[in-house]
Amino acid sequence: MLRFALGRTASALTIAVLLAVAVAACGSGGGTTSDKKSSGLSDAAFIAQADPICTLPPTAPQAQDPIVQAKYIREKLVPFRRQVVVALRKLQPNQALKPKVDRYIAATDRVTDLYGQQAAALAKKDYVKVGDTDVLISQAQAQRNRAAAEVGFKRCGQPTKGPRVTTAGFESAAVLTPADAACKTATDAILASKPKDFQPTTLAQKLQGTLPAQKRALATLDSLRAKATKPTYTQFADLEAKRYQQALKILDAGKANRKAEFERLQREDAQLYAQGEPLAQRLGFTVCGVSSAIGF
Repeated sequence: MLRFALGRTASALTIAVLLAVAVAACGSGGGTTSDKKSSGLSDAAFIAQADPICTLPPTAPQAQDPIVQAKYIREKLVPFRRQVVVALRKLQPNQALKPKVDRYIAATDRVTDLYGQQAAALAKKDYVKVGDTDVLISQAQAQRNRAAAEVGFKRCGQPTKGPRVTTAGFESAAVLTPADAACKTATDAILASKPKDFQPTTLAQKLQGTLPAQKRALATLDSLRAKATKPTYTQFADLEAKRYQQALKILDAGKANRKAEFERLQREDAQLYAQGEPLAQRLGFTVCGVSSAIGF
């Protein structure tokens, strides 16, 4: 949820291109169960045909140069993702599966469109816009990955490492809905704050302005502990509490312009985020803990 990679500079900027690419579709007529099956692929048959289509995209360049990254996204990543969607749309899943697949396709298209916007921002070296689109990409990917779990994909939309995400691991809507809403408010506060530069003092000022919304989001997560049905929710909420305390340390270092400490604390925060993001994804969040390193 809470993420504070606020110390990006043009030279330190790393564009993380997430590798999971997946989409699904489905359709069927009405009538009896047998009618539905006869008018489209069964769930198992659809997934068996769709998953092999979802391969890893072309390898991203190692160079952090924004022009190189923009060229890769524009000329390789986006066309690749479009081709995957086209191939998956040709499959004919059954009617019951179609709404889930449609949500997956819509989220995948949203991710691809946002990558196009990020490439344009990189080409202009507009690093604030790059960071903003990174947050929106991560949220769209989380929505896509949740849809992938609902479809039942084993490869499409699944993490490249660790166990796959399934609906059996999702928290209840009574927890997910209010938590994601609170996290979105906090993330939106970060997106609304546009730093004029990337100096520690400037970024600390930005962080200070967004802390109240972050604190309220954390309070919401704490209040939902009693309703949580999955043991990993407590682990995730504890990590978010650590991140908030880390943000306070980052704020102090930034105000005092202790650049080395400021950057070290942010690296530590990124490590906490890396621990919490897989938990958030497997719990079914689409904002909390999955909105990239500068969001929530």
